[in-house]
Amino acid sequence: MILAELLPQRANLIFKRGVAYTQSRVVCNVHWYSDILAGRLIGTTVFSLLHTKLEFLQDMKLAKEELLYAKRPDRMICKEEKDGLHIELGL
Repeated sequence: MILAELLPQRANLIFKRGVAYTQSRVVCNVHWYSDILAGRLIGTTVFSLLHTKLEFLQDMKLAKEELLYAKRPDRMICKEEKDGLHIELGL
């Protein structure tokens, strides 16, 4: 939910992946379906409560600023970072 808030243009993909992962936990017989439902409820509740905390809201603001900076074509990156990036984040 945090990633979806930070990257709203990718929210559907993020949530689809989350659902697929939780379903795999049932398919692989690692969790009961009720465990997954309880986890979703707890996660949603905690996510909502975090939005009442000033420190969390400040961290989210900083994270959004970092993502905006990462998207800038003129940002400065070192050669090692450029050479070492192998994961496409769509930024």
